[in-house]
Amino acid sequence: MRLSGKPSVSAIGSVGGGDAMGRILVLAIAAYVYGGPSFDGRRPAALDQPLREFKRSIDAIERDGPRVLATVDWLRGQYNLEKVLRSMNRSL
Repeated sequence: MRLSGKPSVSAIGSVGGGDAMGRILVLAIAAYVYGGPSFDGRRPAALDQPLREFKRSIDAIERDGPRVLATVDWLRGQYNLEKVLRSMNRSL
């Protein structure tokens, strides 16, 4: 619905027709930001621990993600090498 040519609030979360995905992304970003130390003492008591834990989890993924991906890539390479060696042994 448009009032005087301006988009309505429901259009804010719209990303390529995926209203729900845009809203979830905005909610996740807000939860991450509100879990930061700059909002200590301003969060509701019931949400304080869950928001801080959510931020810590995202930070851990950001910190450890490249190492985990490198390990998975290395293991994938090892698996492919094993497949090649097995196929060569079968052909001998």
